[in-house]
Amino acid sequence: MKKLLYLNIILIVLILVASVATFYGYNFPIPFDFIGNFKDYGTQYILIFLLIIGFLASLIASVKIKKYNFKNRFLCVFLILNCLFLGFLVFENI
Repeated sequence: MKKLLYLNIILIVLILVASVATFYGYNFPIPFDFIGNFKDYGTQYILIFLLIIGFLASLIASVKIKKYNFKNRFLCVFLILNCLFLGFLVFENI
């Protein structure tokens, strides 16, 4: 369970890094200023998508699958959905 939790935390950080990297990819000659351009990164949309993914993961995890408890099922489903979301971010912004 701790491995799944750590993987989910790492994946959420990668999603946030991908959103910042795509912002600077689109606006290439702009100098790097993390705090100054924070409102332009679109983090509010990323957080909304993460909330929706969390809600969907809780709905999917409520279905009984094998002998896992709810926490393990939720973390597995959340990890899979976040991987799909990260793949979508990377694919759409290349």
